[in-house]
Amino acid sequence: MLRLFRHYVPLPTIAFAAVELFFLFWSFYVYHTRAARNYGIESGSINLAAAFAFSVFVMMFSLGLYSRVIFVRRREMLMRIVLSFCFVAPLFIGGVMVVSLYLPGSTSLSHEDFLPGMLLALFAIAGTR
Repeated sequence: MLRLFRHYVPLPTIAFAAVELFFLFWSFYVYHTRAARNYGIESGSINLAAAFAFSVFVMMFSLGLYSRVIFVRRREMLMRIVLSFCFVAPLFIGGVMVVSLYLPGSTSLSHEDFLPGMLLALFAIAGTR
């Protein structure tokens, strides 16, 4: 058990969350980099992938997907995973479009390749559960 903010969190839960963060980051980064043809650190794909992974992680945490009882109820867990992606997808795409208006050099202009990367991340998360 690890104590975070006066709460005891099991170490397997922290390890599971770290693996899911890696899967979210990697699936979005690989697909977006390949589709946008922006390779390297300077392309901004790493920042986008990190923002996407963190936003989905926060939504999954707020929907209770890291509690112990959710692993018993498979149908409810799958519904919450899909719901978290449905909440994050429009907010993320809209947020990236707003940021690209104010900071044109910070993001790539290919917004149409976000959704396949998000779906790949959804399948990666559903596969780990």
